[in-house]
Amino acid sequence: MSRSILIAGFALLVALPVPAHAVSVGAGPGVGPALGADGAYFTEKQALNTDLRVLGPGGRAKTLSTLLTDDDPAEDEGGGSGSATVDALGASPNRLVFGTSGFFNKVRGFSHNISTSTPGAKPSTIASISGDEFNGPYCGPDIGYTGFDVSGNAVAYASEEPACPFEPPPHPPENVFVADFDAGGAPQAIATAPAITSGVRIAGRFVAWRQATGPAPGEVVVFDRAAGAIAYSAGPVTGSIDVQEDGKLVGTGATGELVWFSPEEPVAHPVGASGIRPLLSAGRVAYLAGDDNASRLQVQPLTGGGSPVTLAAFAGKRDTVRFDFDGTRAAWRSPGCGLERLTLEDASTPAPGGATATAPNCSPTFSRRTLRLRKGRVRVPVACSTSCAAELSLTGGVRAATVDATLSPGHRQTFRITKRSLKRAGRKRSVRVKLRAALTQVGGNTKVFRRSFTLRLR
Repeated sequence: MSRSILIAGFALLVALPVPAHAVSVGAGPGVGPALGADGAYFTEKQALNTDLRVLGPGGRAKTLSTLLTDDDPAEDEGGGSGSATVDALGASPNRLVFGTSGFFNKVRGFSHNISTSTPGAKPSTIASISGDEFNGPYCGPDIGYTGFDVSGNAVAYASEEPACPFEPPPHPPENVFVADFDAGGAPQAIATAPAITSGVRIAGRFVAWRQATGPAPGEVVVFDRAAGAIAYSAGPVTGSIDVQEDGKLVGTGATGELVWFSPEEPVAHPVGASGIRPLLSAGRVAYLAGDDNASRLQVQPLTGGGSPVTLAAFAGKRDTVRFDFDGTRAAWRSPGCGLERLTLEDASTPAPGGATATAPNCSPTFSRRTLRLRKGRVRVPVACSTSCAAELSLTGGVRAATVDATLSPGHRQTFRITKRSLKRAGRKRSVRVKLRAALTQVGGNTKVFRRSFTLRLR
């Protein structure tokens, strides 16, 4: 089943193979990927809108809907009357789940929400909490709006009773909820637990969570919804955990090695690898190996041995990499030319490392030297071999306002020529114009490119 690692930030992609059965696309700021029925779902923030998009196996990304629209920052004395953010995204073949937060300047209030929908439908709220700066989220009730999980038509999450984390323990316990849409969708509390860390995981009838406090800190509880009771407890483990539909659990042991447990044998079994943020599905585990200087996204069988296969390699802190894995597919984000690159791969038979992929070429291409003015507008053929974030300006014999653009293969940027500069050009049949293209490079630096054109005015 699908699990999504949604950690802010990113790591730097280094040369590594991108197999023929992998597709990628540029992605703006947002969360995801989360693997679902149609591919890798992700969000993208553009201006005031946050859009839900999906990258399919054919390599095409399409926009499905606008999830949120911020208030115009020009309102409310320049601060905006409010803002909203999609902070987490989960998916299964049946359902999408969103964790959102809002902040309202006028009343200095906040809201945290978990909502869900089937693909193509409008999201509905499962759980929501709101308050102001005096009553939360720091010292009031809250929900785990970034620590939920989804399996089939069931969504699992935790909610907190009123507590202030700055006060010494003991803190009130947390409740674990499941909203099963095969049974109506109303959230049902299945257990009460000490403080939960690393979120809640669900696969089929099994729900798992790791307890940060209590008699056994770091202990993982695996709950059987069909039996209505705890199936087993395991651990202690550190960091994140994952569970699959037969109740097997994977986590990171105290020395960094990956270990697994099962209802039949709830004792630690070595996976034979070290790593963090393991995702478990269909008897295979994906995880991040390496350290804070370089890391690798790897996949291997949970049991029975077998060498790990590296899907991607990164330079930088491994805990900033975002990826998802559902047993047969893997998806991950890596930085590109001012935008992130979202990659979707058929990982059922992943290709081993070998060939070297070139780093993104963050340079523009121009297809011709002569342009034509039509109804006060001119289309400039400036493109990029991958999706590139760029600031474009047109000067010279005529001028146009500077624009921010995303350059894709075959892109043509339309400029509206100012009336003042057209008047200054007078009766000239053509003028020379200069395009300045400032393209963001991998790592965040900007490189400026210039190109001259002949613009026919008549």
